[in-house]
Amino acid sequence: MKYRAVLFDFGDTIVNFGPFDQKALIKKACGESYQYLSSLGQRLPSMKNYIRRILITIKLKLIWSDITGNDFDAMDVLKKTGRKFGHQLSQQQWLELLRIWYSPLMEIGHIEKNFRETITKLEKMGLSLGIVSNTYAGAEALDHHLRELNILKHFPVRVYSCNYKFRKPDKRIFESAADKIGADFSEIVFVGDKVETDIAGSIGCGMLPVLKKAHTNEGKKIPENARVINSLNELPELISAEC
Repeated sequence: MKYRAVLFDFGDTIVNFGPFDQKALIKKACGESYQYLSSLGQRLPSMKNYIRRILITIKLKLIWSDITGNDFDAMDVLKKTGRKFGHQLSQQQWLELLRIWYSPLMEIGHIEKNFRETITKLEKMGLSLGIVSNTYAGAEALDHHLRELNILKHFPVRVYSCNYKFRKPDKRIFESAADKIGADFSEIVFVGDKVETDIAGSIGCGMLPVLKKAHTNEGKKIPENARVINSLNELPELISAEC
């Protein structure tokens, strides 16, 4: 077998979210988080002011991320905002707050109906599996989502940009994943939905780039050396043909 590992992007690759209104989803997340904090007896401003504070903080963080090229962690935002309001939570309560904050995304996210069979086929081919994701949702939130989908155990290597000072297409984040999964770039297949980060980044590292068709790449120019699939269940056959 020429290839030893397959690395996946998370959103709209493993978990399909489709187009959504980010601001509306954040507002919903804040509302549900507010109710949870209220149930714990935490001191709170009006819900309107709480949501406004979170939205402003996230907007500023996103602007700074675009400037610096690295993502923030939603848990840090929740803790920083909460401490300004005087919140005192245990670590377990902070984690639960993060899960509640992420839950609106879980409600709209789904995997392909035969995805578990697909990853089982890949594992039987002797391939190690991992994830490399640009995200600010928080590692604990994404792990919780994978656990709820009953697929976390299939991805022992998970590299989330919120834990690093860089993100895709920066070569360093791919290097971290390659080191963790124990394979050279030439032995890795990378599957993602974004041309600018997933495909450009994996090509730059010398991986086999596979673009999964999604709303995020509609109308985009696809590099000639990228393979294209409509569904992840095409992967086992594609990889076999490349070997």
